[in-house]
Amino acid sequence: MFRKFRIVATTGLFCWPAVSSAQSSAPAPTTRVFGAYSVNADYVANLPFAIIVDQAVAPFLSLGSGPFGFEASIERGLRGHFGVKASVSRYTDPFRGTASFCQPSTTCAVSLAFEDDASALYVVAGPVITARERQRTALFAHVLVGAVRSSSTFRLAGNNVEYVANPNTLPDTLILVTSTPFGQPPTLSYTDHLSDVGLAATFGGGFDVRLAHRLQFRTSIDWNPTFLSRPTVTTNTELATIPSERRMQSHARISLGVVWRFGR
Repeated sequence: MFRKFRIVATTGLFCWPAVSSAQSSAPAPTTRVFGAYSVNADYVANLPFAIIVDQAVAPFLSLGSGPFGFEASIERGLRGHFGVKASVSRYTDPFRGTASFCQPSTTCAVSLAFEDDASALYVVAGPVITARERQRTALFAHVLVGAVRSSSTFRLAGNNVEYVANPNTLPDTLILVTSTPFGQPPTLSYTDHLSDVGLAATFGGGFDVRLAHRLQFRTSIDWNPTFLSRPTVTTNTELATIPSERRMQSHARISLGVVWRFGR
């Protein structure tokens, strides 16, 4: 019995380097880390003209998009061309302009400077399919689902404020109307805020161009629908409150950046 054990042990000892070498030579799954500058555009006109009555202004300026942003993602290959991907992206959309602020006595403060810093944060994940991985140009497509958090803070302020009584026209395209009288103070300010979380998705793909052994340049183009609660922008002249409802906002996104590839 001891002799048989010694034969088996000796055989295993000699075979171990070959088995170990075979295991270490098995291709490791590919992992890709992506970092990019990203632009997320919406298909909604940004207040060419609006009358907002007894209502926060921030929701009208928060659309879940923005011209300034970034995207970061990580992909893990699973089997063949199939893998999984998780992505985080953030966008900002600054608004600047002037507005009129009107009260029940039909007296309006005009040419008040306003600003609004809207932002949107996306966290999505889902399957990704990659083709031509060994070629100079690789192609990919993904379907990602997750959430978006949209926020907006509206600020209105003015010093040495000019007031107009019973105006037929106003110099500003954004007009705020309140049912609470505020008189005619020389200094005027107003602020409101919105934060909302909704469903988000990313459908799209792109291509990677090899720059070095583990470095690629990526172009990614997506359709990004979001489902946030927003008022409908109208040219309402009947001084009525515009109701909010949860519905789809459509966005198009393009991201340009680099991919670091690990594994085979």
